[in-house]
Amino acid sequence: MKTLRLAGQLLRGHLRGHLLTVATLLLGLVGIVTVAGASTTMARTIEHQSTLERGHRVTISAYLRAPATPEDVIRLATQLERRMPDRAAVAPVVRTPALVIAEPRQMLEAQVVLTSRDLQTVRRWPVIDGAWLDDTESLVSTGVINRAASVLDVGVGTVIHTDAGEPIVIRGIVDDGSRDPCVYLRLDQHADTAALHTDRESLLTVSHPELEAGTARDVLTGIESIAETTLVDRVERTDTLAELAAELAATTISFIVVGIFSVLSLTVGILNIGLSRSRERAWELSLRRALGMPRSALAWAMVIESQVVAGVAAIAAVAVSVLAHPAMVSAMATLPDTAASSYPADAAVLGLGVGALAAAVGNIAPVARMWRLPMSTIMRL
Repeated sequence: MKTLRLAGQLLRGHLRGHLLTVATLLLGLVGIVTVAGASTTMARTIEHQSTLERGHRVTISAYLRAPATPEDVIRLATQLERRMPDRAAVAPVVRTPALVIAEPRQMLEAQVVLTSRDLQTVRRWPVIDGAWLDDTESLVSTGVINRAASVLDVGVGTVIHTDAGEPIVIRGIVDDGSRDPCVYLRLDQHADTAALHTDRESLLTVSHPELEAGTARDVLTGIESIAETTLVDRVERTDTLAELAAELAATTISFIVVGIFSVLSLTVGILNIGLSRSRERAWELSLRRALGMPRSALAWAMVIESQVVAGVAAIAAVAVSVLAHPAMVSAMATLPDTAASSYPADAAVLGLGVGALAAAVGNIAPVARMWRLPMSTIMRL
């Protein structure tokens, strides 16, 4: 109890110095957490955008030659799906040239992609509003737009028209990672329209975590051999997550280096504050020792004092970093729906541990000075 009272007296007697220590700890700990959160957020943002634009592991695209008709694309997709491993998803895709979509208030130039509901299984795009393409019967053709098109006053329930005058009811909005307006329609409902565009691009997209491009190529070659046709131009892997691994690793290492320097700056700052007051505090402790306080009690009081200061700084730092973390994530994320990184609790614990250790080490100098100071010298004060 005496040691605790002594620690309280030491805290009250050096309030300004302790406030400076708390401020140093606060800034250092918030910096460490911010660096860790920024590293995770940037990595997830890059992965998220790559997944939206290029597909998940593993996504393979088989590009078809120009003579391939929409019926060929549908037939190849059906046969390929039957020969793929379990859980493999296959979707036909026919991209037509940019068409002018007539909307009641404006004209919207958008890419039209004819596909099937299976494309959502392959690409797994987030559905922002409404629903993806399905087989629900409708008297009017239905479609789905991407986020880029939705910002142009086109939403769920809006009726748009193609340049041919065909009405289309928008049933959903997805985030496909594209910054260009795009409208997704069912290929089986618009095969005749697609056939009119001779410069269309046709492909099959396949997704399976253990699929290889060679496997899909061999299956398609077998299908072509049986059908005695040559429709497949090339087969290639389109996802880039594996290629991004090295870049993400370099980015992570860079942030780790910055974090290490933040930790070192925090430690040096606390030690500098402690050493600058070591002489003054050593004489104070020596006087208390001369008045009968045991050296061990003085040492423990200094430890308690340092940890109280570190604890106050830790509470403030955690509160500030928790409140600031969402803002930091939203500022760094380049996509609105980027999977936000969770609060880096491990980095916070590391920072708190380093801060507590630095605060304790900062009080070693005056304690050591008091410990070795001869009693005769103290009595002459």
